[in-house]
Amino acid sequence: MTEMPEEIVTVSDAAEMLGVSVSSVKRWVDGGVLPAVKTSGGHRRLRVSDIMSLARSGVTGGLNIDFFRKRRVSPLPMPEPAAVYSELLNLVKERKPEELALGLDRARQAGLELHTMGDEVIFPLMDEVGKLWHEKMLDVADEHLATRAIHNTLARWKESALQASPKTGRLAVGACPQGDYSGLGNFLVELSLLERGWKVLNLGPNTPMDSLAMVAREQHADLVWLTCTFVESEDSFVTDLKGLHQKLMSHGTALFLGGRALQGPLRRKLTFDWQGDTLAQLDRALADRFPATRETENRETSKA
Repeated sequence: MTEMPEEIVTVSDAAEMLGVSVSSVKRWVDGGVLPAVKTSGGHRRLRVSDIMSLARSGVTGGLNIDFFRKRRVSPLPMPEPAAVYSELLNLVKERKPEELALGLDRARQAGLELHTMGDEVIFPLMDEVGKLWHEKMLDVADEHLATRAIHNTLARWKESALQASPKTGRLAVGACPQGDYSGLGNFLVELSLLERGWKVLNLGPNTPMDSLAMVAREQHADLVWLTCTFVESEDSFVTDLKGLHQKLMSHGTALFLGGRALQGPLRRKLTFDWQGDTLAQLDRALADRFPATRETENRETSKA
């Protein structure tokens, strides 16, 4: 991406940049919240820099990332993931969850991809927060505030993805296994799929594999995923996973696995169609296994 030059845009472009209605932009202009300039023909135009300032102020809820992706430009200089991580960790330590959420938004608006945000910012951040809590350098309240700020931010990104991403007609069903109550990685996988245009049913934490198989079968899922940060019983997990994989294979459904719990000797016992350790790997696997085709765009209609 290249940095957007200083320029003026129409009210409708400003509305698209901010992800709001034209009437909202006009109201901000009329109220003096958003400065406007007039062309020689008397038309109102808005400076991109003023729009950026308004977005960063928190009044609008941020920028519409899809607007900049379509134009292959970035509204802000591209930050280094390590710098974003350091900034956000300081905000956690200072108990500033609102600023933490804004920092996440700024990084995405500046062009950091979702997999980079997850792999190099969010996961390392929460690992460090957990470590500092165990060392009694942070209180559990700090961990809770950070978790809520991140989840709330991801929820807003999810709404944007649902509205902006073209649909492929493909369906994914996912969950965390029984006994696993961690939802962050699972949420990021869901968001990765949504941004690729998938329809997603996320059953969430602590889901029995029989329930996962049932929903996948009834909904004719193309993909089932499991994110695992904790395995309650390795023997039961291996047996249940084998049964799940067999059921999915009979319906032509792929099984993807991820999560830090699936390492070492356990990993060699598992049955699956793909397993990875990062969101970047997941992105590549989805592109390889499910390439975009004209047929998939019409698949949802043929399933009905």
